[in-house]
This record gives sequence, C-alpha cells and structure tokens, in this order.
Amino acid sequence: MNNKAFTLAELLAVVAILAIISLITVPVVVNYINDSKEISTKDSLNMYLKAVDSTILKVRLDNNAVSDGIYTIQSNGNICLNTDCIEIKLKNIPSISGTVEIRDEEIISYNIVINDEHYEKSE
Repeated sequence: MNNKAFTLAELLAVVAILAIISLITVPVVVNYINDSKEISTKDSLNMYLKAVDSTILKVRLDNNAVSDGIYTIQSNGNICLNTDCIEIKLKNIPSISGTVEIRDEEIISYNIVINDEHYEKSE
C-alpha cells in the first residue's frame, strides 16, 4: 500500500514551528506599526507648524500684522485670538486642537494634541 499522508507527529511539528515564528514576528510587526504611527503624527505636527509659519509670513508680506498672544487652534486647523482668526490652508488636516503662542510674528510655544498625542513646547 502506498501512503502519501502526513503523520500526526509531522503535523504537530509544523504547527509548533509556525507558533514559534508567530511568537517572534507578531511583536516586531506591532512595534513597527506603533513606531510608524508615532512618526506620522510627529510629521503631521511639523507640517502644521510649518503651515502656521508660512501663513504668518504671507500675512506679513501682505503688509498686515499678526497680533501677539495665545491662539486657539480650531477643529479646521485655523488659529484664533479672540475673534481675530487666521486661516491655515492645509489639505487633510488631522484631528488637532490646542494652542499656539505667537510673539513678534513667530511661534514661541505650543500645546497641541494631534491624533490623540500631546506635544508641548515652552518658551
């Protein structure tokens, strides 16, 4: 008789090997995904701060002044000081909130929550 089937021991060995491989690779993949999310969030923060800087520069080039103070970040990414708002033009604005302090038309500090991650820079 010609048997071409696997024995139970062979199947158990394959399952054990696959379990060992998954125990090694799953934490590595999860860490890689978490690191990628953190890097992406930091990149979004830097992109937003550069957009604010560029907008301040554009306002200055239009011969308008940017008032000193602590601006509140709106859900659409714009920043407002009392009723004086500055439109920050960005595509795909992430979930963002917090404050940006501007003095002498430069960002000197911020307290920002972006994609549920908190970032702070003080004077």
